[in-house]
Amino acid sequence: MSSLTPVYTAVISENAIADNEVVAAVAGKQIKVLSLVLVCSGGANTCTWKTAATAISGAMSFAVNGGYSLGDGTTPVLVTNNGEALNLALTAATLVGGHVSYVLG
Repeated sequence: MSSLTPVYTAVISENAIADNEVVAAVAGKQIKVLSLVLVCSGGANTCTWKTAATAISGAMSFAVNGGYSLGDGTTPVLVTNNGEALNLALTAATLVGGHVSYVLG
């Protein structure tokens, strides 16, 4: 990855049983997640990362205050299809928070 490639961040603060948009789609570009932190602070929840409506991670179940961090900021750990949003699907209406760092490619 070039040192001139801009790295963006997005805040995660979702509590809807839905495919919640974390990063909006960019025409002709992939969203390449370099690192992320996710905490299910509001209660038990199952989270799945998606490119638009297609899963790009397995379903991950968390108890209250369960969470994880992923990636070292140098290599993509999740990649969307061209022109598709990065979504986080939740199965419970409890607060999930965190952040992602990403590049567009």
